Amino acid sequence: FVYDDQPPSITILHPVNGTTYTSLSEINGTATDNENPIANVYIHIRNNNTAKYWNGTAWVSNPVNLPCTYNTTTHIWNYTNLPTWQSNNNYTISAFATDVAGNVKSTWAWFRYQ
Repeated sequence: FVYDDQPPSITILHPVNGTTYTSLSEINGTATDNENPIANVYIHIRNNNTAKYWNGTAWVSNPVNLPCTYNTTTHIWNYTNLPTWQSNNNYTISAFATDVAGNVKSTWAWFRYQ
């Protein structure tokens, strides 16, 4: 039995925070934990111009947990079911990692789509 009160670490590699894009086909990053395996990784995609969240098929009013694919060997997570990005809009990606003990850590990055 191992008592684990330490959250995992999570990063967003792509999109790079504060960057402008003309094409974006994948959101990805890393998630690791020193004590326990990562149980799941999910993201929120928010259009900052409309204050709406992507639910996998449409824009809605409340955040939706979008499950990411997670590779336990490379510790890379990714999400590819992306919306059609709107020109001249800013978006925030919030990423969350949960370990098997239930500890959660989050991070965020914003980008502009041109």
